[in-house]
Amino acid sequence: MPVDLSADERWRATLVQRAHDSLVASVEQMRRVLKLSRGTDAILEEIKQTMHTQVRGQRGAFVWIETEGSVQKAIAQLPKLFGRQSPGPGIEDLNRSEATVLQVLYERERATAFNQTDDKPPPYFVEAIQDFMIAHDGRTPARKVRKTARNAWRENPGADRRVREMERQPAAKFRSRYRGRPEKYDPGIVWAFADAITRAAGREHFSIGHHGDEAITDKNQKGGPMLRVLVASIRWAMTNAWFEASLSGTEPPKVKPEGVLTVIKRGR
Repeated sequence: MPVDLSADERWRATLVQRAHDSLVASVEQMRRVLKLSRGTDAILEEIKQTMHTQVRGQRGAFVWIETEGSVQKAIAQLPKLFGRQSPGPGIEDLNRSEATVLQVLYERERATAFNQTDDKPPPYFVEAIQDFMIAHDGRTPARKVRKTARNAWRENPGADRRVREMERQPAAKFRSRYRGRPEKYDPGIVWAFADAITRAAGREHFSIGHHGDEAITDKNQKGGPMLRVLVASIRWAMTNAWFEASLSGTEPPKVKPEGVLTVIKRGR
């Protein structure tokens, strides 16, 4: 039987299909320009398998323990808030394995949806944060408690990434996990796709082309074919994650070639 889709579902499905069609077109262009004997379907399969590649340093956002409701989340966040290396007694890290590209992208979309619908922490969550802060620092201003609770309650993949970086640094290097904005294009994900494209093209190194920053515009036909496939791959992957995890009516992610190119130029 045909499935009766809502207008929003049809719109979202259409955008996913467009992203896929754009990826196919960019792969076919790369085959022509680089004179590749490997078929389009085989190259597409290599690229799509990247969704299951583990991203170095990416793990689940939370450490969970067997307690009730959102107090569980509050307690799990506390060691990260205060720069602790160890989560402490009674807390078990259930997210030791590195997340895949699909999981990282899905988590980001889910975090955005969560922040749009459940932005204010409940009282019992604030109380859990307050109890810990008092035990840790003594008497603590209510304003500081509310700010800390709000930061802990909100999903923030960028802050989680900064925590992982800080945990590898000396204690003196600790600073607020909430400074700065999260990068739009995770370097690990960009390089995972770049590596897949490099293998699919039978090359030793990823190439952005020989036209410098002229390669960054969609309309400029001088752009390197591998870079064009990379941009289309990132757009396809992010659009699929958006389709699965975002709220109804939200706009799809916009992937700009210059942003992807910046990640590649910075290197690993």
